[in-house]
Amino acid sequence: MTALNTMPQVNLEVSAEQTTTDSEKHVAIRLHNPSEYIAFFERATVTAAQNGDEILPIQYDDNYITVYPGETAEIHGTVSRAEDARWIKLEGYNTPATSAQIKVETQQADPMGQSLPPAVIYTQGTRSFGKRSPFFTVMRTEMFNTLDL
Repeated sequence: MTALNTMPQVNLEVSAEQTTTDSEKHVAIRLHNPSEYIAFFERATVTAAQNGDEILPIQYDDNYITVYPGETAEIHGTVSRAEDARWIKLEGYNTPATSAQIKVETQQADPMGQSLPPAVIYTQGTRSFGKRSPFFTVMRTEMFNTLDL
């Protein structure tokens, strides 16, 4: 494990967008690794202030992730609508601690008057998925506000 201490430093590009539903706020956190080295054991936290504590309770779909060279990874967090989610803090094994302000997306309405989250298109990169298939390319597109009228 001492070899981990010799990993080169990596500066990730961090961005985040928030959408609000009737009862929750959804934060999409994007981590892009423009370097030639892996960014190991990255942990994102959602906070109300730039140097604040993590908002709790919160539910993430992933965390403590490794971001491979050229990859853009996305983590989703969900908090109560009452919470003031404004910042993302990111820390990793070989990355400097950083923070980014959360961009607040406006809601769109469909013809039936219901709120829809904005379209999200992401991510292409290399991911590790354990022993069965150590590396392969993930290309995933999610479109949320497409209406078939």
